[in-house]
Amino acid sequence: APPRIVHFSATHLGYSEHSASDPAPGINLRETDFYRAFRLVIDDVVAKRPALAIHAGDLFDMVRPPNRAISEAIEGFRSISAAGIPLVVIAGNHETPRVRATGNIFRALQAALPEVHFVFDGAYRTIEIGGLAVHAIADAATDEALDANLRAVQAIPGRENVLDVHGGTSRLQSSVSSGEFNQHFVPHDRLRALSDFAYLAFGHYHIPMAIEGVDNAWYSGSTERTGFSDARHECGYLEVDLSPLRVRPVPVPVRTMIDFGEIDCAGLDHRQALDALRRTVEGKVTDAVFRVVLADLSPQAMAAITVERQLRMNSRT
Repeated sequence: APPRIVHFSATHLGYSEHSASDPAPGINLRETDFYRAFRLVIDDVVAKRPALAIHAGDLFDMVRPPNRAISEAIEGFRSISAAGIPLVVIAGNHETPRVRATGNIFRALQAALPEVHFVFDGAYRTIEIGGLAVHAIADAATDEALDANLRAVQAIPGRENVLDVHGGTSRLQSSVSSGEFNQHFVPHDRLRALSDFAYLAFGHYHIPMAIEGVDNAWYSGSTERTGFSDARHECGYLEVDLSPLRVRPVPVPVRTMIDFGEIDCAGLDHRQALDALRRTVEGKVTDAVFRVVLADLSPQAMAAITVERQLRMNSRT
């Protein structure tokens, strides 16, 4: 049977948003959603026992992730290693410090998990695993540094060559944008030069998709949604068979996101606006993240809603 790879990325451990807390651990509810999605992928990897697991960057949501996020990463990756599955993890732009003196959390992970191949600080490494050669390129300081590493990539004869890289692509730059600071872009021509590779595993964009014009390159998407721009897309990871190449998106169940659009609040006081909000969402939201824009709401009504919300939050505590 051809080698099978599990390709995942954009797990964003440590991400948190909104004020709701999970009552059991007492931490941000969205933060626990990201841990849950990560564990589901880890459990699938262990159960399926692929020849290789690849994480293509943005393991964490920030340069200095909380202790909980670090513990989740260590426990999850330790489970993969205990199952005898090789794992390659590259740093993405979210966990790569822009100032070298900050230090990289991946250095601590490497010390805790020496059996896992971590690649960070703009490095390029080739890792040979069985009949596979994984060319792992971590997030770099500039587009030029990333491109220099890509130019240095050469297929190893007699191996199934796989690229693991994090970044946008120039052809998709105008149509798919994450709008992130310090994101870097790979020239599309550079990918066509790697047509002899078995597979190009990309991380960065949160949409699982093939890269147009390159037969062997895919983004795995994210394992959870970081915003409403991701609401229409499934979260999950990719199962990849090599020789011949077959890529199958595997969805991971995550919390529903609903965008209800705008309510015209011109001329409404705060209670009328809240009544309109209630009519919009009542009976349509169960255990979901949703958004409603109160358009043309007066400053006075906004202030009254803010005060009322704060009083309700205080009464719960």
